[in-house]
Amino acid sequence: MSAGPDLEPLRAVVSSLVAKFDAMEQDWCATMPRAFRLDGGKILVSQIVRLVAFETGLSPNAIMGPRRTAVLFRARAAVCWLARALTSQSYPGIGLVLGGRHHTSVMAALSRAEELRERDPAFRMLTDKLHRRLSTSKEN
Repeated sequence: MSAGPDLEPLRAVVSSLVAKFDAMEQDWCATMPRAFRLDGGKILVSQIVRLVAFETGLSPNAIMGPRRTAVLFRARAAVCWLARALTSQSYPGIGLVLGGRHHTSVMAALSRAEELRERDPAFRMLTDKLHRRLSTSKEN
């Protein structure tokens, strides 16, 4: 009976990649929040859109655009949740930045974001991570 392939070289490569990713993320955290801060520490919804786009690998135009795929909705829901948590922007104001969406669409996305945060650990981790980053930039 064969013992199977030797996975040790693969484990070493994966460990190396994880270490490099962690180092890149630490560098990003140290420098990026300043790019999302205005004078006075205010955060804009458009800045949140760019950060969510960066983290999800989507373009800001796609997030603000008319398409209604599940991936884009999740990104928009994250933007809505972060915008309500970190800015004083109204529902109509958030909707305007998100491609002119009606305030009720923003309210529905926010409600769905709350549900996703309860049910989906990946969505919760994403929104928590972005909230920490933006909160840090607000304080600096």
